[in-house]
Parts: sequence; structure tokens; C-alpha cells
Amino acid sequence: MSLYRATFVLRPELEAEEKNSTVKEVQDFVVSQNGKIENVESGIQKFAFEVDKTNKGFFVSMVFEVDASKVDGIHQFLIKKRDIIRAMLTRQEIDLKNKDKGGKKDERIESGSPDRESYPRS
Repeated sequence: MSLYRATFVLRPELEAEEKNSTVKEVQDFVVSQNGKIENVESGIQKFAFEVDKTNKGFFVSMVFEVDASKVDGIHQFLIKKRDIIRAMLTRQEIDLKNKDKGGKKDERIESGSPDRESYPRS
């Protein structure tokens, strides 16, 4: 099983009870797919541009562990929900040496070329 992050945006006009209910539905669906919820964070943020005639939304970021074959089903579930404006799923990289300590792998992309800082400036 791999670690994934689902980031989705709920409509800002929803009542707190409706927001909590939708987040709970998503959590229950992930668990029904034999997933394990690791962390859930949420809050209202302003958009960089207007989406569906609104300029802010209630963002939810959920980290969970699930089998890779279940990811498409979870994404389809998210995009079919009427209260969710946008949804995105990404795979989280973890450092296996530090997994027991909760350490995450550095997200920078490694390339074959040296860092820009190693070149002298003229």
C-alpha cells in the first residue's frame, strides 16, 4: 500500500455540518476501500482566480494509505460529489529509513546535473 494525499475544495456557502458530513463521507469511502486515514487538515482559503463563480473555498487535505488499484475509484468518488468544486490526488513519497520516525522524503527532484549553486558566478 502507498501513501496518498487527496486535496479537495468544498463550496464555501456550505454550513459547518454539511462540510463535516462531506469530509466524513470521503473518509468512510477511503476506509471502505481498505484504506487507512493518516491525517486530515482543513481551512478556508482564497482562490488565485474565480472558480464556479466564487473566489474562496473550504480546502481539505487528507493523507491516507491505500492500495494503488483503489486510487482511481477514490478520485472518481471525489469528482462526482456535488459539494466538491475541485479535487486532486497525489502520491506521497516517504523515506523508508525514517518511516518509523514519521520522516518524509525530501520532495526535490534529483537530476544528473549538479546544483546551480555549485557553478561559479562570473
